[in-house]
Amino acid sequence: MSLHPFCIICLLLICISNKSFIACESDDCFRAAVYQHLPLGNLTSDEPSVIIKRNLDVFERIASIASKEGVQILLYPEDAFLSTQYPRSKVDQIAEQVPDPLLAHHNPCDNPSKYEDKVKTYRLIPDPLLAHHNPCDNPSKYEDKVKTYRLSCLAKTNNLYIVANYVDRVECGTTPDVNSCPTDGLECDTTPDVNCPADGHYLFNTAVAFGPDGALVAKYHKMHLYHEYHYNTPPTPEFIHFDTPFGRMGLFICFDILFRSPGTDLISKYGVQTMLYPTWWVDELPFKSANQVQQGWAFTNQVNLLAANILFRQSVVVGDGRPSKGVLKASIVYSANSGRKRWERRLLPHLHREESQPLKKAKAAVYQHLPLGNLTSDEPSVIIKRNLDVFERITSIASKEGVQILLYPEDAFLSTQYPRSKVDQIAEQVPDPLLAHHNPCDNPSKYEDKVKTYRLTHHNPCDNPSKYEDKVKTYRLSCLAKTNNLYIVANYVDRVECDTTPDVNNCPTDGLECETTPDVNCPADGHYLFNTAVAFGPDGALVAKYHKMQLFHEYHFNTPPTPEFIHFDTPFGRMGLFICFDILFPSPGTDLISKYGVQTMLFPTWWVDELPFKSANQVQQGWAFTNQVNLLAANMLFRQSGSVGSGIYSGQNGPMIVSDISEEKAHILIADIPINSENTGATCLANRYNKRIVIDDLVDSSDYKPFELLILKGSALYRLNDQQNGAQVCNNGFCCQLDYSVQNELSLKDNSYWLIVANRTGHGLSQLRYPLCEEFCGVFLCEDDSCHSFPTKSNESIFNSIKISAKFSTNYVYPSATTNHLKPISTHKWVHQMEASGVTLSLQDIDEPVLSMGLYGRCYDRDPPYRQ
Repeated sequence: MSLHPFCIICLLLICISNKSFIACESDDCFRAAVYQHLPLGNLTSDEPSVIIKRNLDVFERIASIASKEGVQILLYPEDAFLSTQYPRSKVDQIAEQVPDPLLAHHNPCDNPSKYEDKVKTYRLIPDPLLAHHNPCDNPSKYEDKVKTYRLSCLAKTNNLYIVANYVDRVECGTTPDVNSCPTDGLECDTTPDVNCPADGHYLFNTAVAFGPDGALVAKYHKMHLYHEYHYNTPPTPEFIHFDTPFGRMGLFICFDILFRSPGTDLISKYGVQTMLYPTWWVDELPFKSANQVQQGWAFTNQVNLLAANILFRQSVVVGDGRPSKGVLKASIVYSANSGRKRWERRLLPHLHREESQPLKKAKAAVYQHLPLGNLTSDEPSVIIKRNLDVFERITSIASKEGVQILLYPEDAFLSTQYPRSKVDQIAEQVPDPLLAHHNPCDNPSKYEDKVKTYRLTHHNPCDNPSKYEDKVKTYRLSCLAKTNNLYIVANYVDRVECDTTPDVNNCPTDGLECETTPDVNCPADGHYLFNTAVAFGPDGALVAKYHKMQLFHEYHFNTPPTPEFIHFDTPFGRMGLFICFDILFPSPGTDLISKYGVQTMLFPTWWVDELPFKSANQVQQGWAFTNQVNLLAANMLFRQSGSVGSGIYSGQNGPMIVSDISEEKAHILIADIPINSENTGATCLANRYNKRIVIDDLVDSSDYKPFELLILKGSALYRLNDQQNGAQVCNNGFCCQLDYSVQNELSLKDNSYWLIVANRTGHGLSQLRYPLCEEFCGVFLCEDDSCHSFPTKSNESIFNSIKISAKFSTNYVYPSATTNHLKPISTHKWVHQMEASGVTLSLQDIDEPVLSMGLYGRCYDRDPPYRQ
């Protein structure tokens, strides 16, 4: 049978949002291809090298065709080089040792002598990121290595991701000890293996993923074998995934699809958006044909699925997500936002093997802090110590409560509203976890001037107290994360020297003394100061740092030169970082969710309230609700500027626990959150756990005063009255419909309730500096008819019901409703609908005062450029 890989080309334009269906536009989509292959060769008559070459020749042809069609990721099927139903001794002839990307980055093309017996790997893995001398760039050096040169550039030349399936041979005597591996990852120290097969090595059915530069980015060993007695199963479960500019990809193979792990766990626990599924499926009729299983699995798990099957009709093997043999091309949405193309400046794979069962919930905590110290009278070292003393106390309390991740607020060491010269005194250089893995505690001499980082990070002096007898404070706090065995996210100032701007291609393993590149934007004092969120693992390791992109009157700070989309993985899902004012902008927050599969956002903030629609709790709840993610928000306690209000939210499930403006003491909020906020059946939602722990000696007894009030100028206003039960009001082409009923006649006579409708840019004190495009449809209570102030408490419940609705120009519409002390009204009392006709929010059977209720649309695409 001759092979016609493009007998039929099916172009499917599939618009999928991880939240809702939207109109498809090219910037929202990526182009994927799966190839249904007829394997060539026979081990009984052909040499293994001939078999591999024949199939690689086809692979090269397919990759070239796919590349010309604009494909960004190409999936080949299981056992594409030859059926592995042969005896183990035969299969062993086509197996090869595949380097493990969990241990190091590999570049076979730069080291051909090391890969002479690893033809498939060598031909598929050029890695110019690590060493830029790929055989494709130096053909004269490979004149006697025609096949090597011809195929070594397969991934790089075609500039696409490739996932192939073949046999990985792991020698029993080379089982790597991950703590004793050199940079090439091929000659690690070994650990004894009592389960070694008789022939001295393991054979794994393996999916291998390569980046568009040829780099080996992931490999996964099939967990559930189907009559594949010559294969071995991995000793521990593998949950393997990798990141691309168009989302997070997960790997599983064939029979795996009928089991929970790794497939469903990759989705619920690790935020995978697209599953890559090489298979040699054999149909079982009438319910388990390839297409039935694939479609049903993708439908129920609500993810993209790329399924590539083998063409072998005599065993009823056919079906790869399209009706006939050939290549399936599909444009698949990865973002609910069109028109924005911002990419993380450094993409690293995040791959995991887990021995334990995946978690379904996490115990999270946020701490609302009263900062201690004053730069005008106290030494910086004293200020840092006083606040770290509190942090140690809070962390210990949280740990005893079983907390797994703890978030501290923005500017927790001291207000950064001081001059740059003062802020500089408490700044320090934070190592970049994207460049290398850092262990400050193992190298105290390098971190003497980096107190906060040193105290919060990895393998610390707690293990060697005798070495730190003269360093009491360092020893006392160096174990903060590790001793309490939890993730910590803190916020402080990162100083980056201009003359140490790292060149990521020329960094030693410690990442602190990289070669430099010229910096023409260097500030006058010779360094940058960044408002920074820093994340630490439960072993103390520095796992992530993020530089705030949208500064709010923080003129002493610098903004990062390129957008940062920073996230890290935990056993309870993928965490993303953003800070305070960032929440009003599309990046990095909404992009982290739509493009990078973040499930929980971590939000340190020093928020200042703007009444009546932008108090801390309103903004936090609305953002979590619309983006359908968990949100941990830790705010400062500074009542005189309207800074109060923290919370833990779970998407449209609403607040798990919040603090409102009645709070006068520092406190910890603790709650169980589901790994996936969209899993409405999660047990932690049905049986909610939350706890508030008050810190009695940290008190702010000043009166609450909002930072600013909504400026009504330029908007349309309508006062509610007892004679009407509804109104439609428009402003600049944007219209809002209001319907309501009151409990008692004349109740609105003495209560000044207003409907505001606005379609505007740049109204408000802060927006004179930072103009935003906003669409308002909301009801609020004024102190009097002049609306010069807005109350935070009312003694009267006026309404039976209220409903507002409007058709917005944006999908990003943030709902909120508040009662006394600006406490959010429970989402269980809401009816929220988002349809083509518009967005509706209604409250029924109201039994508490309503201070405000609003739909706040952020028309990001009409924002003026942000400028600090």
